[in-house]
Amino acid sequence: MIIGSISLAIAVSIIFIVVAYRLASDLAESTEVKQFNKQFSWLFEEFEVLLDNNQSPNQLIDALKDTRSYKSIESDIVAIDIISQQQKFAENNTVNQSMILNELKELDFPESANGTYFLNEQRLFWQFQRTPENTFSLLVVYKISSLEAALEYVAKRLSITAFLTFWLAIWAALTMSALITKRFEDNRKKLAFLAMHDSLSGLKNRAYLHDFFDNEIEHKLSISSTENGPIGALLIIDLNKFKDVNDTFGHAVGDDLLKVISSRLQALIADKDLLVRYGGDEFVIWFTMEASRDVNLLVSDILHCCSLPVPLVDSPFEVGASIGIAYCPQDGNKLDTLCKNADIAMYQAKKMRNGFAFYQKQLPNFSERQVLLRGQLSQALELKQFVLVYQPKVSLPDGKIVGLEALARWQHPIDGLLSPAVFIDLIEQSDAIHSFSRFVISEAIRQGKEWLDMSISLPISINLSAYNLADTDIVPYLREQLALYQLPAHLLEVELTESASMIDVEVTQRAFAELRSLGVKISIDDFGTGMSSFAYLRELDMDYVKIDRSFVASMMLDRRNELVVKGIISMCHDLDRKVIAEGIETKEQAQKLCELGCRFGQGYYFGRPASAIDITEGLVSTPGDKVI
Repeated sequence: MIIGSISLAIAVSIIFIVVAYRLASDLAESTEVKQFNKQFSWLFEEFEVLLDNNQSPNQLIDALKDTRSYKSIESDIVAIDIISQQQKFAENNTVNQSMILNELKELDFPESANGTYFLNEQRLFWQFQRTPENTFSLLVVYKISSLEAALEYVAKRLSITAFLTFWLAIWAALTMSALITKRFEDNRKKLAFLAMHDSLSGLKNRAYLHDFFDNEIEHKLSISSTENGPIGALLIIDLNKFKDVNDTFGHAVGDDLLKVISSRLQALIADKDLLVRYGGDEFVIWFTMEASRDVNLLVSDILHCCSLPVPLVDSPFEVGASIGIAYCPQDGNKLDTLCKNADIAMYQAKKMRNGFAFYQKQLPNFSERQVLLRGQLSQALELKQFVLVYQPKVSLPDGKIVGLEALARWQHPIDGLLSPAVFIDLIEQSDAIHSFSRFVISEAIRQGKEWLDMSISLPISINLSAYNLADTDIVPYLREQLALYQLPAHLLEVELTESASMIDVEVTQRAFAELRSLGVKISIDDFGTGMSSFAYLRELDMDYVKIDRSFVASMMLDRRNELVVKGIISMCHDLDRKVIAEGIETKEQAQKLCELGCRFGQGYYFGRPASAIDITEGLVSTPGDKVI
């Protein structure tokens, strides 16, 4: 900046000096030439007076030099000559003057003329004029003496001006440089802050945690012994119902929730601890171990503050949290290892629904496997590793197939074919839930259309979660896919678990109404496991009720369960709901359910889930089973 400003100042000064010098030079020359013109006129008038004396040219020159006009400009005259018709030049000059006159006499003068002439880089001015009779002419050469004085005067002023301009430019450059440096430093600090802090909550971020661990914790580990116990604990905190808030109320409300929780957590930790927003709805706390501090007290405070209602969209909302704790260095002396083990413990806490869990090496490998699978979900969707298999629904009186339930499987490249029990909870807790549900919908409708083209007209049921009900785009997507594949809506059935449908009855009722307006059938799955099962039979508009397999399995052993099943079947018939019994594995169960009035059943006794190819072969080979 300084070099650039100085260079600019020098360039401006040079241009200014050159222009000013030229202007001064031209002005001085113009002024002096005007003065010479006036004095030459006076000199020529006296010259004409002298001509009447009939003197020779040399005599005229001597006489002219004695005149007042000549004496007034004598110091500026370089050469003077008189030209006559009989004697071209009367030279009475020095060598240089003769050179000047000899060059000028080559010019073909008119009656009067003037001009400039350079001699040894000296600028000269000449004037010429003839008498009216054209008998004599007068030629005078001047040196422009006042120009040098004027230019010297101007040069001094310009030097002073250039000097002042130069230092003003330096001062301005230093001032601008200071301002720019300050702004650059402020921006650098802001960028450094943003690089190490979360822009939403203002908390430290993952990059800060890595830097903190590399610079401080690893130094403590190098000077401490594991025999002294842990130097700290890493806590991973995951909000339990944050996804519900985002899906139901939008990301803006979800951001407000995170700000509230961030503020509450910040108030709990001590100065020696570190709170980090790790990403999404996950927070990490580094807890410094000391004799007077107990991590259990902090965990209890965290669970309490996260369970307190958060006022969102004019109504309180409770989220809760699950916490995983890993000790350093006992559970890992590297940050990645600690985070992985704390994440395993957190997932165990979420699974057991007990709020928190400490990492233990004897935790089942299943927990670690779940963590790994959760990180592979997005890639599995992109690589189309999920497939659908189909399980028959049958008519209990005659055993004919009346429909098929589409069930998802994960064709894992290492672990093989995985059932929903392994991954469905992971999907529902991730952002992949909507993409996964759309895959199931599209694939089931496509397969249904393929069977319909083969004259196999069987309704296909798909399972949706509570998160799908909160998705306002799910019904339009269903409509779009039905239109795309031209599958009649009555050949598609949506199954929703009882517990999921009871999360928000108003949302469920609205979603059911939209689905029924399309002509899609609706089933309540796992019926009987909820606390308000019978009350919601009246509240929700559905086509089928699927009795949970737990009642079917114990029905033959416990008379009370048989009475419950009988009561469910009777009440559903009174409310005009069709009943499907799940989990039928024996002939005796099928017969008993048929005796109790259940018309439809599903289970391994009738057929295990199979691929679309196997189902197609079975339906084609036994055409009688195609009757609905």
